[in-house]
This record gives sequence, structure tokens and C-alpha cells, in this order.
Amino acid sequence: MLWQVSNCLGYDDRIEDGFYEVWGMSPYVWSMCTDNNELGRIPPLAALQSVSTSESFEVVLVDRNDDHDLRELEDKAVGLAYDCQEVLDLATRLAQMVASIMGGPAASDADLLEAWHANTTKMTQRLGSIVLPIGVLRPGLGRHRALLFKVSVCLSKTHASSFFSVRFERMQISQLS
Repeated sequence: MLWQVSNCLGYDDRIEDGFYEVWGMSPYVWSMCTDNNELGRIPPLAALQSVSTSESFEVVLVDRNDDHDLRELEDKAVGLAYDCQEVLDLATRLAQMVASIMGGPAASDADLLEAWHANTTKMTQRLGSIVLPIGVLRPGLGRHRALLFKVSVCLSKTHASSFFSVRFERMQISQLS
């Protein structure tokens, strides 16, 4: 997966349960969470879950097992996949759904950042962890929206891949990521 090397997801990369993104972590905390034999690799989730909520970085977790809101998004994404006749229509509707879930448009980037920071602070205190399930992020910044869009595409594609293959009669079109 490109993510571990370049902090980017490729076209064919799938986001599975257990995927997490670390954002804004200081090199010192990174070294404290990483085994000496694995320097340079992303710290394990268990180590990140034990980091104090006073730290000023975030970890966004994709895990349908423990994220009720993400399971609801999955249901909506699958419903959209079956309702849409065209791939472009599905992509547009998934993007609109993600934007709506993540707080819709903001008056300015500063307003969005302020609202995100206030909510994230409350969530980390309520959950007692800097690890936040993606389904609870409200509002979401651009990186959260992009990740949730990729997740929604993966979820809709997983449940509807045979449907797309039959409907469009071309395997390439069923690759929506």
C-alpha cells in the first residue's frame, strides 16, 4: 500500500477495517510510540491509543466493527450504488453525501478549522483517546472528507461490485476508486 511509503493512497488501494491515519504527530512522540526495530514505520494503533489526549495530533480510524456512524454510511453508500445508473452519477452522489455528513460547505477555511478543532477536542475528551473513528468526525477537513470519500467508494464497490460488472458489462467501470 502506498500509504505507508508516501502518505498517499493509490487508485487501486482499498481501505479496510483497521486502517488509520496519523496527522500532526511530533517526531518525539512518534519515536516513543514506535519500536526501535521499526523506526520510520507508522506506530501501532495500540500505542497510539495510549497517548495522552493532551497531545496536539490526531489519529483517524476506519473500523466498521466499532463505528456505528460508519456502518450507517456504508448502508447509504450501498443504496446509492444500486440506485445510480452511471458511475459518474454515483461518484457525484457519494461526494455530496460525504460533504453533507462532514458538515457541508463552510463560510471560510478558518471557520471550518475552528469548528473542527472545537469538536475534535470534545471528542478526544469524551472518548479518552486521540484515536477518533472517522464516522464521528463533524465537521471534517479536506483530508477527512477525502478519506471518507475513498472509504465510501470502497464500501459501495465491495457490496455492489458484481452488480456493476453485470450492469456496465465492463470490469474497468466497476473500479470506482
